[in-house]
Amino acid sequence: MLERRACERFVIPGSAITYKIQSLFTRNQPFTDSLFPVTDLSKGGLSFLSDNPLKENKNISLLLHISEKESPLQLEGKTAYVGINPTGTYRYRIGVKFKPFGTKEGFNPLENLKRLEDLEKAYGTGRK
Repeated sequence: MLERRACERFVIPGSAITYKIQSLFTRNQPFTDSLFPVTDLSKGGLSFLSDNPLKENKNISLLLHISEKESPLQLEGKTAYVGINPTGTYRYRIGVKFKPFGTKEGFNPLENLKRLEDLEKAYGTGRK
């Protein structure tokens, strides 16, 4: 598991997510139709804006949409915090901590970590 402070946060202009909360009852349900703007991203997690309050500590599947040219990146995580968005464009800011990357069941694929590392190189500043 990657620690938040060990990972640089960066912004990809225009990036957005769709999501679904994972539970026994929603396992086969589709992702939401709505796109929610990503406020920042790192190899350890991301935050996004929403008008829907989510509960903390819930398993969540995300489709990270980087551009129309690239296929979305599917990531698994857990909601880490839900707070009021101070800018007012959306009501809530939601933080998600990614599940570990690896080859075990339930982990995010290592290819996704590589893709996040490439995005960090392209959009990051080199500071943590």
